[in-house]
Amino acid sequence: MDIKYATFGLRERLAQFCADERGTATVDFVVFTSSFAALAVATAIDAMEAVDGHADDLTLCIKRQKNTLKNSHKWDYQTSLNKMQKRCGRI
Repeated sequence: MDIKYATFGLRERLAQFCADERGTATVDFVVFTSSFAALAVATAIDAMEAVDGHADDLTLCIKRQKNTLKNSHKWDYQTSLNKMQKRCGRI
């Protein structure tokens, strides 16, 4: 047997495999499902980054509020509230 021409029937099996359409629905399902999963992961990562940024802003605002209230006098409470609203109103 010549090694150059020894295909062990691979060409015939490959041709049969390419012509067989029984698993196409499964392949389509797997491709679509994985693409939706990838989209969900990308959306979750983006949302996590946005939430992290807002959490940092809220932390800074709370620190500012604490410092404003700590450094103000009791009779100056309304002025302190106005300052906090100006500093943290856009969050």
